[in-house]
Amino acid sequence: GDVRSLVSRDHYVGERAKEVLPLFARSGCSSWTEFCVRFVKGFPFVLATVGSTSRAANLDEFLTTRLEDVEPLDADIHEAILALQRKWSDDVDRHAEPWTM
Repeated sequence: GDVRSLVSRDHYVGERAKEVLPLFARSGCSSWTEFCVRFVKGFPFVLATVGSTSRAANLDEFLTTRLEDVEPLDADIHEAILALQRKWSDDVDRHAEPWTM
């Protein structure tokens, strides 16, 4: 898969892809799969990742990209992705009031 192809979508996927695209461009990754695997590699205790895709060719790419063969994304890119995830969660997720926990 390619994040650039998602930008033109009308719903939230396209909006999120627009925010991720500059980070992908800065990363120097040659593919979306590499970007995803390198993001996961930034978590020191993660030993494996499972790619998710609807296309066999994309699955093949995930299966041939070994976690131990890649370096993590630069720390600033990794943190920027985490910040986007927190923002998206704040924007759309329902949050319980502290007193309900």
